[in-house]
Amino acid sequence: MTRPWHVALDVGGTFTDAVAVAPDGSVRSAKVLSSGLIRTTITVHDSFVVADLPNLPNIARFLDRATISVLRGANNVPQSAASEALLIDRDEPAPDGRRTLRLAQPIPAQWPRGVPCPAIIDPRRSSPALAAHLLTRTPLWQRLPALDVRLGTTRGTNALLEG
Repeated sequence: MTRPWHVALDVGGTFTDAVAVAPDGSVRSAKVLSSGLIRTTITVHDSFVVADLPNLPNIARFLDRATISVLRGANNVPQSAASEALLIDRDEPAPDGRRTLRLAQPIPAQWPRGVPCPAIIDPRRSSPALAAHLLTRTPLWQRLPALDVRLGTTRGTNALLEG
């Protein structure tokens, strides 16, 4: 039987911090937004999107089945176009930390071409699950390996300290 990953997670108000010990004894860490969303900057081309995501594992198809949205009002993107969440059909990493995202739907004409603009990727996972996928380098659409998880939270502790 394969030894499980040992994962410790701390879900805070803004960030979720995670550390893991792999079955081979190596240690990895990750920090994600507690909302589970991934902020990025994208450049839209006619048939694909290039996203700056240097902290993702350098494996193909990691983001398949996540959705991407341009932030409202970013670089003169109309509100209606900005709120559309498009499904990522294929994700390919590049050596420089950027990723080429091929979308399942046509890219809206209102999304500006060739201009970097802020965007949100929604992996449709909770922050602890997203961190576990990052730590184990398991694509979002694949089942996680065996995990021994310790989960804690520091949400609300700052309010206790201030009062």
